[in-house]
Amino acid sequence: MAAITEEVVKSESSKDIYPRDADDASGSRQLQQGKSAPRWYLLQFSFSSTMLFAAYLTMQNLLTAVIGDNGFIALAIVYAGMALSSNLGPPVVRHIGLARSFQLSVYAYTFMAVSAAITVKHPKQVWLLFSSSALLGFGAAIYWTAQGAYISSLTTSDQFGEASGTFWGIFSGSGIIGFLISTLMLELMGASDGAVLWTMAGISLLSAASFSFVREWQGAEEGSAAEAPHKSCDAIEDEVHAGASENEKARDAEKLPPPISHPIAGKERSVMVAMTEMLMLFGRREQLLLVFSCLWIGNMESFLWGTVAQEMGSRLASVAFIVNAVTAVGCNFVLGKWSDKVGRVPVALPLMLVSVASTLLAAWGVSMDEDCADASHRAQRSAFLILGAAGFGAADFPFQSQLRAIVGALYEGSPKLEAAYSNMVFCLTSGNVMSFLYGRSLHPTTQAGIVIGITVCAMVTFLCLPFDITWKGSIARDADEVKEEKEKSTPPDHHTQIHHAMDMPSSNNAQL
Repeated sequence: MAAITEEVVKSESSKDIYPRDADDASGSRQLQQGKSAPRWYLLQFSFSSTMLFAAYLTMQNLLTAVIGDNGFIALAIVYAGMALSSNLGPPVVRHIGLARSFQLSVYAYTFMAVSAAITVKHPKQVWLLFSSSALLGFGAAIYWTAQGAYISSLTTSDQFGEASGTFWGIFSGSGIIGFLISTLMLELMGASDGAVLWTMAGISLLSAASFSFVREWQGAEEGSAAEAPHKSCDAIEDEVHAGASENEKARDAEKLPPPISHPIAGKERSVMVAMTEMLMLFGRREQLLLVFSCLWIGNMESFLWGTVAQEMGSRLASVAFIVNAVTAVGCNFVLGKWSDKVGRVPVALPLMLVSVASTLLAAWGVSMDEDCADASHRAQRSAFLILGAAGFGAADFPFQSQLRAIVGALYEGSPKLEAAYSNMVFCLTSGNVMSFLYGRSLHPTTQAGIVIGITVCAMVTFLCLPFDITWKGSIARDADEVKEEKEKSTPPDHHTQIHHAMDMPSSNNAQL
C-alpha cells in the first residue's frame, strides 16, 4: 500500500513542463510505447496520398484557369468547409477508426474531380461543383485529422520527425506527378481541359480505392504478439477481474479518487464533447503557441499560389511549381530525420528565416515590370520569382512536417491527439481563408508585409514551446542518459549519504 501511495504522491508532485490530463495515462495512444510499424505501412499510405493529391492539385490549378471566378469560389468553399468542419474530425475518427476515416473521406476528392469535369463542359451545372466543394471541405477535415494521428501511431516519439518527413517528402512529389501528366496531355497529346480533368478523376478514384489496403498499426500488441504466450479468453478475463478487484481494494484503503474511465477509441464519449474538444484545446498554452505557426503556413501558401502565381504567367508558374516541389522533396527527407537528432527548433527556425527571404524575393519580383524591353530585367524578375518559389518549397511542407511531429510529441499517449491535429488543421485553413479574403484587395507588397509579420510572431511563439519537445533531439537525450548512468554508477561520499538519510521521510509519513 505504501508503494501505491508513493507513486501517487510522485505523480502529483511532478513538475513537468507539459502537464498531461489524468486520463492521458490510459489513452488509446499508449500503443506508441511499443515498436514502430513496419516501413511499408507508412510508404503505402504516403504513395496513396501522393497519387490522390496529384489528381486534386492538377484539378485545382485547371479549375481556376478554366472556370475563372467560379473556380476561386469553389476553392474558397473547400477551405471554409475545412475550417468549419474541423471540430467534426475527432468524433468521426474516434467512432469509425483511422482506416475507415481515410476510406470514406478520400472519395470526396474524387467527387469534386468528377464535378469539375462536368462543370467544364456544362457551366450551368456549377451548383454541382459548389456542392462537391462543401462535401470536400468536410472530407478533407476528416482526412487531415486522421493523417496526423495515423503517422503518429506508426512510430515512437523519437522518430516522429523521420516518419513525418518521409510522408511529406513523398507527398511533395504529387505536384511533380500531376504537372507531368497534365503537361503531357495538354502540350504533347493536344488533349482538352475536360479530358485532363476526367483523367484526374480516374486517377483520384483509383487512389481512393487504394486506401482500402491501409491498415492500422496495433503497436505493442501486434509487435509482440509472436513473443507473448497464448492465453485463453477465460484466463485473460480472470486476470482482468482480479486486477480490477485489487485496484478497488487499494483505492478503498488509501482513499484514492475513482479512476477516470477512458473507453477504447473514445466511443463512450458523447459526440458533443468530442466536437467541442478541438475548440477547448485553445485553452491550453502549448496549443495557443502553435496558432501563429499555422496561420503563417496558411498565409504563405495563399500568397505564393494565389497572388504570386497570377503575376508569373503560365509558363513561369509551371517552372516555379516544379522547382518548389523538387526542393520540398529533398528538404523533407533530409530535415525530418535530422530534426530527430538535433531537435525541432534548430531545424524549424532556419526554415522560417528562409520563408522571410523567399517572401521578400517574391514580392520584389512581382513589383518589377513584366513587360520591360530589357531582357536582363526580365531575367532578373524571373530569377527572383523562381528563387522565391524554391524558398517556399524549402519552408512549407518541411515546416509542416516539424509542426506535426511537435503535435504528436506533445500529445503522445493522449486521447486528445486527434483533436490536437484537428485544431491545427483549423488554424491552417483559417490562414488560407484569411489570405484569400484580404488578397483580392491589397497590393502584393502589403500582403508580403503581412506574411512576414505573422512569420515573426510565429518565431517568437515557437521558441516558447516546451524545451524538451522542441530543443532536445536524440543526441541531447543520449547525452542526458549517459550523464544519469554516470551519476548512478558513482558511489556517493560519506557526507552525501548522511544528508540523504536525513532528508528521507519515515515509513509512517510515506504511508500518509
